[in-house]
Amino acid sequence: MFTHRIFNHHNIYLFAFVVLAVSLPLSMFGMSLATFILVFNWLLEGRFREKLRRLWSTRSLWIFLIIFMVHIVWLIPSENLNYGLHDLKIKLPLLVFPLIIGTAPPISTNELRIVLNAFVLSVITGTVISIMVLTGCIQREITNIRDISIFISHIRFGLMIVLSIFFLGYDAFMQSDSPIWIRVLRMAGMVWLIVFIMILKSLTAMVILVIMGLVLCMVLILRSPHFMLKYFLSILWITCILVMVLTGFRLYAKFSYRVPVDLSTLQSHTQNSCAYHHDTLSQEAENGYLTWLYVCEEELENGWNKRSAFDYNGRDRNGNELRYTLIRYMTSKGLRKDSLGLTLLSDEDISWIEQGMANAMYTEGYTFSRLFYEFAWQWDVYRKGGNPSGHSVTQRIEYLKAGWLIFKKYPVFGVGTGDVPDAFDRQYQEMNSLLSEDWRLRAHNQYLTFLISFGLVGFLMVVWGIIQPAIMEQGFSQYRFTIFIIIVLLSMINEDTLETSAGAMFVAFFYTLLLFRSKSESYGS
Repeated sequence: MFTHRIFNHHNIYLFAFVVLAVSLPLSMFGMSLATFILVFNWLLEGRFREKLRRLWSTRSLWIFLIIFMVHIVWLIPSENLNYGLHDLKIKLPLLVFPLIIGTAPPISTNELRIVLNAFVLSVITGTVISIMVLTGCIQREITNIRDISIFISHIRFGLMIVLSIFFLGYDAFMQSDSPIWIRVLRMAGMVWLIVFIMILKSLTAMVILVIMGLVLCMVLILRSPHFMLKYFLSILWITCILVMVLTGFRLYAKFSYRVPVDLSTLQSHTQNSCAYHHDTLSQEAENGYLTWLYVCEEELENGWNKRSAFDYNGRDRNGNELRYTLIRYMTSKGLRKDSLGLTLLSDEDISWIEQGMANAMYTEGYTFSRLFYEFAWQWDVYRKGGNPSGHSVTQRIEYLKAGWLIFKKYPVFGVGTGDVPDAFDRQYQEMNSLLSEDWRLRAHNQYLTFLISFGLVGFLMVVWGIIQPAIMEQGFSQYRFTIFIIIVLLSMINEDTLETSAGAMFVAFFYTLLLFRSKSESYGS
């Protein structure tokens, strides 16, 4: 009783929720601190008999805890216990948050709004800080645009931005009790976050945003009782699909185009009498110009080293071979790769090449055309036997290929919680993968990671642990939870969403908060 007079445990829970929500996009330390506060307050509050009764009576909570239990059970056959224990440490939020949130007093709808608004404001703050890093207001070395996300991975940050966009959209259009100026601010926040995703260049976030937008539009079409609104949204939905398809065909045709070249009339020497190298068999191209025609590296090396502090045989800021970046960039401008072509590059062009821009198109900003071109170029090089190292799209193909081969070797029970990285190391060696050591990573697909770790048996248990509680608690009838879980499930196709502390914390916190927050019986604190 003494502790209850000193502490208002419910308010402490709410405070910790807000701290955690604010820390998710901004601070790993804040996440750890908030978790500690939650655990300490839960223990100090006592009433373990009531909590045990709630835990025992909430079957959906037990089912969700199966996810963590699978990780523990599959640690037993693992040889690499050090990594297995490290993985369990990362996944601890999947145990801690359900136990605390599922057995603690529920928070009210208004208190939930406070937590969610704190999260959205924190995400917006994170984007502002990132822009300050990008513009130099905050001094920090940037080798890639993704480095502007200085607190957590740009991938996880992108997911939080997408979730914030749909939270803002719900509050702006569905919360009629809000003043008009608040709703306008929320719409402005949505627009800003969409713009920032383009600045951040997070492909995962952009794809999920588009898919979610189309799905939400379809739901509105099916549920709308107004014929004219349903008709308008249907036309809009069909138009969006047609525009994307037609744009894709147009861009593919543009990528596939090759500037006609008469190979029988190729000149053999430069104006300085140095020999050209012509690879007439290669079809690698930039903006329609064949890359490996009219290449004189002797003149390029001498001329480049006079104009730049970056060594011709070194690396650009993106970590790629500078000579290759230079040759691709000059090709994209239709220049011959010799001393004369080099003189036609401006100082700005030299700077772009140093930064790792391999095509003049990339300097025009991050557009859909550029995104499509990068993807098409990477795939074209990869399917012709090129090295996928450093290329985000084709690297993932190599990861998936290696992961699938591992799963086929251990289809029933997998390799175990701790042996996943060792299994990948062996598989890359068996495949004689062209990936360099630095780029030999894991699956980047959470579903495949589950299959590799636990086999079909454990995989089905984990998927059941994710989906079944939502069905039992009618989570799919709640807008916020449905949006959240779809974002998470989509992200798992392209990322190991649960394999980092930030990712596991993000998923465990919002899953349990949105699904179980109102399922406990209320009692005084």
